[in-house]
Amino acid sequence: MTDNNDEIRRTEGGQIVPGSGAQLGKTSSRRLGTGEAAKLRKLIEPERDAIVMKLIETAKGGTKEAVRAAEVLLSRLAAPPKATAELVHIEGLAAETTLEGKCQAVVIAVARGKVSATAGREILSMLHVYGRARQLDEFEARLRALEQGRRAPIDITPEPEVPLV
Repeated sequence: MTDNNDEIRRTEGGQIVPGSGAQLGKTSSRRLGTGEAAKLRKLIEPERDAIVMKLIETAKGGTKEAVRAAEVLLSRLAAPPKATAELVHIEGLAAETTLEGKCQAVVIAVARGKVSATAGREILSMLHVYGRARQLDEFEARLRALEQGRRAPIDITPEPEVPLV
């Protein structure tokens, strides 16, 4: 690491003087666009169309080089598709009155192949977060009751019906 004391001015207390070359959040006083990657981009830009055409031509060849050229084309020019969440319906999920019952409905749907394992995992994760929120609400109600000098109720409220599709 180089010493940039001549570029960055500081107060007697060690604070950076505004406008002295340093910015909050930057770990380096190096200017953007001056690194090796930026230099390479500047060299390639005038020949970009020709390079892309050559990669396309090579990709059509059927050799190892062609496969690699196709990989380069796809990785640089076409963004990978984003994962999309599937819409699912889990039989009996809405009818279940407990979190355990809802979780069982999800596991059964995954086991029967009605829902993918990924979707099942995401739904179970949602149910877990929901359960933790209910638990926190219950603890808060009990704490409030203790602070008010009375015994906390055993059953706060029945679990509301949560329609999950």
